[in-house]
Amino acid sequence: MANQAGATDRPSVTHVGQHFPKVVFSQSRLWLLVIIAGLLLAGLSIWTHMSASGSLRKSLAGYLQAILKADVAALRSWLDNEKADVRAWAARDQVRQNVQTLIRIASGSPTPAKPLQSSSALAALRKDLKSIELNKDIRGFVVIALDGTVVAADRDRIIGLQLSPDDLANLDSVFGGDSQITPPFRRSVLVSAYGPWPLEPMMAAAAPIIVGPKPRSLIDSLLGPEEGDRIVATLVFLLDPKKDFTRILSIAHMGQTGHTYAFNRDGMMLSDSRFNEDLKRIGLIADRPDATSILTVHVRDPGMDITGGDRPKEPLSARPLTQMAASAIAGESGVNVAGYRDYRGLEVMGAWEWLEEYDFGVATEVNQSEVSRALRPIWLTFALLVAFLAAAGILLVAKTWMNVRLRHRIDQVRQLGQYTLIEKIGQGGMGEVYRAQHTMLRRPTALKLLRGPSVTPETVVRFEREVQQTCQLTHPNTIEIYDYGRTPDGIFYYVMEYLDGLTVGHLVAMDGPMPPGRVVAVLRQVCGSLQEAHQIGLIHRDIKSQNIMLCERGGNYDVVKVLDFGLAKDVAAPDTFKAAGPDELAGTPKYIAPERLRDSRIADARTDLFSVGAVAFLMVTGREAFLGSSVQEVCEQVLHAPIARPSECIDRRIPAGLDEVIFNCLSRDPNDRPASAAEVIDLLDAIEGLDEWGPDQARQWWQNNTHKIRSVRARRSASWQAGTGGATDPTPPLTGSSLGGA
Repeated sequence: MANQAGATDRPSVTHVGQHFPKVVFSQSRLWLLVIIAGLLLAGLSIWTHMSASGSLRKSLAGYLQAILKADVAALRSWLDNEKADVRAWAARDQVRQNVQTLIRIASGSPTPAKPLQSSSALAALRKDLKSIELNKDIRGFVVIALDGTVVAADRDRIIGLQLSPDDLANLDSVFGGDSQITPPFRRSVLVSAYGPWPLEPMMAAAAPIIVGPKPRSLIDSLLGPEEGDRIVATLVFLLDPKKDFTRILSIAHMGQTGHTYAFNRDGMMLSDSRFNEDLKRIGLIADRPDATSILTVHVRDPGMDITGGDRPKEPLSARPLTQMAASAIAGESGVNVAGYRDYRGLEVMGAWEWLEEYDFGVATEVNQSEVSRALRPIWLTFALLVAFLAAAGILLVAKTWMNVRLRHRIDQVRQLGQYTLIEKIGQGGMGEVYRAQHTMLRRPTALKLLRGPSVTPETVVRFEREVQQTCQLTHPNTIEIYDYGRTPDGIFYYVMEYLDGLTVGHLVAMDGPMPPGRVVAVLRQVCGSLQEAHQIGLIHRDIKSQNIMLCERGGNYDVVKVLDFGLAKDVAAPDTFKAAGPDELAGTPKYIAPERLRDSRIADARTDLFSVGAVAFLMVTGREAFLGSSVQEVCEQVLHAPIARPSECIDRRIPAGLDEVIFNCLSRDPNDRPASAAEVIDLLDAIEGLDEWGPDQARQWWQNNTHKIRSVRARRSASWQAGTGGATDPTPPLTGSSLGGA
């Protein structure tokens, strides 16, 4: 509401001189005030500049390190993948058999080149390895025997050559059983007795070829040699460092002048530069189309900017390594945003890391001039200080808001063993139900944590026993239990299949009474689930409209899933948890059989069939069989009120057979009810005059009601988030628990 003026009198006009003496400032005082104000402003400006510069340098350092970490992580992954790839090829049976044949040929001839080149084993090996040509990184392969003989390669001219002792020593770790990948090098594929083939830089990924006295699986071979195994040769893949090795390092960089590159212990660049054309112009690499920075550019400080044509007087060998390279080769990881000269003599900022296991370093750098140009406007005028402070305040509020949202999301998305908890979809006195996902399988699941005011050590023991019993059920219309266990702090949980469907209660509330044909189709599936449970001695004890869900599974519609076997009772096992009174009777009153209301220890197949009858009554008529505004009223209706037939409660026609089945299931005398779920199925199959309901009708209904179904799901999700649990039933359940819900 806007403020309103409350005064109506005009103010009188008073001159200053009428009541106050004139104050005359001397010139010296005026200058003193100006100097003080100037010093304050200057101090504030300097403080702001220093604070902003420090914060900015810290942010730049963090950004450079983040880019470096991302590039190094991607590079490590690629290197590990290349080693795994060559090891997998070396473990193939065909490769091992052909290599053993080639070794025998080489050992049987003083000049093995021609016998090896003409052998069928070499042709077969080349055919086996032909698919590696699909990998654009791989330029060829070599197989080297223990004595250093090249027994196979993708080209003939090096077959039969012998490695020098120094080159053979480089393979000691491979002949010891490890995989190996080298930094880029420029020499003849570890073959010293032949000329420089190929001349271009390359990398080598090598793995041992292991044979043994007994057949081994691919997995066994990948695990390394076992007792009795022996290493007979090394398979080497020759890789082009100008391809993925360079591409991975070029993905992330800062600004227009930023680039990431690798370098070796001698200060030679191992990956191609982003600026090869500039390097050709200033003479650091040859001016040819195929010229490369790899093993050509030295990461040394020229002492001046050589991009403008100037040249240092001292020779290349006399120039020191750049500050970054010297620090990295010494085994240090670091970041420098104060500035240092790179191999072109330009002032740069950078971050670096030495990869000891691969014996080379990686650095990311950006020209300091680019960063300075971007920041110069901030220091041009003090007037931007206000805008800077305002922006900082806005950023602070935004960051705080983002942190709150992030914390909220982190609180919602938690990890429990192999399951990621995504969102809460249910809550009750016995625990919480979450929509979850298996981390490796990516399978959606529902996960329940058993905790709350109603949970005791005895109920946890009972639930664990009942989950184990429920896991025995395999009927397709029974919800499947995937897993169970305890959290690190001892909370019991179990994991079941996630169902995104409609319960009978939601469906009737949304669409009213169901066609008799559909009711019979649903009841057949419910009774099929119960029949299996009853046959192994399990009584559900909590069949109700909320525990029967209709859903779409594998392209089939109206697939029924019976939920909530959490109250299941094993009739063959002793009941170690006796009810002490009516408050401990578990279940929902309007679906509990009368004999159980009188004595909670009574439970057999007929008590479940009473509940089935109550659910069927709801499906046919659209209303509950027993009504009441409180638990007491509902129990009184179940125990004493006349039982109505469905046909008496709805105007439309109901087949007499269906009317009779429902009425008999609701009988107060268990002996008047069908004796088993199988008998109910037989009675349902015998009903005449049903309207047709099959897969086509079910599919059509789901397609026609898509928007309604989405609306029901949205309201259900919103009610859980609001903490109401989505309940529409004014009559609360009695004390209990649930596997299928909260």
